[in-house]
Amino acid sequence: ENVIIENNESHNGGGLSIFRSRGSIVRNTIIRNNEASAFGGGVFTYGSHVNMTNVTVTGNNNLTGTAQGGGMMMPITGGTLDSMIITDNDGCCGGAGVWTNGNNCTWTMTNSIISGNSGNWGAGLAVLGGDVSGAEPTLINVIISDNTATGTGGAVWSNGASPTFENCTITGNTTTSENMGGTFWFLSEGDPSLTDCLISDNTAPYATAGIWSMAVTTLNLTRVTIADNSGSWNPGLFIGGGNDEIYTPATLTNCTITGNSSSNGGTLRATSGAHIDVINSIVYGNSTPSEVSLANGSVDIIYSDIEGGWDGEGNIDTDPLFTSSETGDYTLSEDSPCIDAGTADTDGDGVDDII
Repeated sequence: ENVIIENNESHNGGGLSIFRSRGSIVRNTIIRNNEASAFGGGVFTYGSHVNMTNVTVTGNNNLTGTAQGGGMMMPITGGTLDSMIITDNDGCCGGAGVWTNGNNCTWTMTNSIISGNSGNWGAGLAVLGGDVSGAEPTLINVIISDNTATGTGGAVWSNGASPTFENCTITGNTTTSENMGGTFWFLSEGDPSLTDCLISDNTAPYATAGIWSMAVTTLNLTRVTIADNSGSWNPGLFIGGGNDEIYTPATLTNCTITGNSSSNGGTLRATSGAHIDVINSIVYGNSTPSEVSLANGSVDIIYSDIEGGWDGEGNIDTDPLFTSSETGDYTLSEDSPCIDAGTADTDGDGVDDII
């Protein structure tokens, strides 16, 4: 509490290492300019339950070997992290800001910033599965911004895991990968979900700028805005099944996808047996070859505003009249044709889900 940990070197946890501990508390602490040769340039927690409040992790690195977690490495970890600032850390490989993996990995981060970190993949956050179940961290009211990946996942990289994002802002992140990197990169099973989030102004010069997902179990987006991202492929959402026999469902409910641009693919794209359900959503005003692109994939769209039109119950094709798209306000103006044009029964079971 009330300490500065700086300019240290270690194999694991350059600044602070917490190993098989329950009840560790870190408050009002700065962990900066530390270096690890393996895991966790700033912080390493393993098999532990920790509580951190008002902790800054900045300028740390792990730049050798196949290490993970430039700022923080958190395998098999639970607990709470509030008012964290994780900035300007470097990782040679995965999770330049935060890396987490393994069973029983259920920490919750609130009211925090993960920004300005750089590494190979998962520049802001990398989440990996375990031998029984994948990591399941929850991020609430977290800003993930201005991180840079040379590989996949400019902001978030997830493999076989189930991260949850609520009221998060993901903006200004970049991936320079040429293999469909994506600001969000989800792969292999797991049930990632985003609710009340904004994904905006991310770039991927050679890849998918928005969300890239392949062979996950489910992907749920609820009241998510994907706006003003730019990439060479599918700047909104790319869903792949992994092969033609895998069914990879993604569900978009009350989402807005607008102002994105790419020279290839579509704003929404489903391939290799994947499927997308779109309900009560707006896909309009994007600069792409098409709003919906399919390659042995499928999409069902209902009660949505799709530029260029799309067959489906309740769909419309008209300017949604955002309040002020030029300033990033994608709420609906009082004259918007989208108001009350959706359905309250989003799952089609005859019972209203929206009151």
